[in-house]
Amino acid sequence: MFMSFQITAQELDTSGLSACGSTKSIHSISGDSFKTEEIGKVSLDLLIAPKLWEDIAAYTSWPHATVSREYLNELLQGQNLKLYCDKRARDHRSVVRAHVLREDKVWVQYEMVKSGHAILYPHPSSAFIDTPEYQAIQKTERVARENRLGLWKLDAYQTINAENIKLLSNRTGQFLFVRGSVSSAAKVRKTIYLNFGDNWRRDFTVEIDEKTLKLFEKTNINPLTLENTIIEVRGWVDYKGGPRLELLSPAHLTIVKELE
Repeated sequence: MFMSFQITAQELDTSGLSACGSTKSIHSISGDSFKTEEIGKVSLDLLIAPKLWEDIAAYTSWPHATVSREYLNELLQGQNLKLYCDKRARDHRSVVRAHVLREDKVWVQYEMVKSGHAILYPHPSSAFIDTPEYQAIQKTERVARENRLGLWKLDAYQTINAENIKLLSNRTGQFLFVRGSVSSAAKVRKTIYLNFGDNWRRDFTVEIDEKTLKLFEKTNINPLTLENTIIEVRGWVDYKGGPRLELLSPAHLTIVKELE
């Protein structure tokens, strides 16, 4: 049971969002989704929580998945909920992706991140990342990571050095946090490649396609200027010659330090 958690609400300005329903949770499906009677499945916008699969599924649940789901369940239990959507409310699976506010104005996304039970991973189309509220939730994630709260105390969610090719290669197919110095940045046709070593055929690479590049145009970050910069990226790592992360949003990249 988690009834000892203390709610210190972060205000959510809903003026840039659209009201997309009022409901109650029947039960949490995972740490970032829950089922309702009126609306069906609701997914918490901005977040990804450890994936939870049934024992009979072909996939293995991520570490901390059950704990994350239970925390969300208690956070929502018996609460009247208001939903606010950023752009399109329903995805191709008819799941509503929304910001969730309890009747007492508690912003559920903020509490999940603050407690260390969910990870920031905004949808590529999100316009919310340009708001003060997003900066606040970014800050609370940093605090949760620094204090090793919730999932952040587990090895599975620790940052991996981009030079650790063996570990990255062994963990392809997983959602990872990777940090390192960009040794070179190059544009080949319509794709930018951020390389983290001299041998791009073997070393870790971040790939930014044309669609994501258009999102970068709305920021003050030009990926081609990241050479000799320490960055951290988050997302799924696969293998393409060497371990690779295909970046889906500028919000999935953090500039850690610019080297002299």
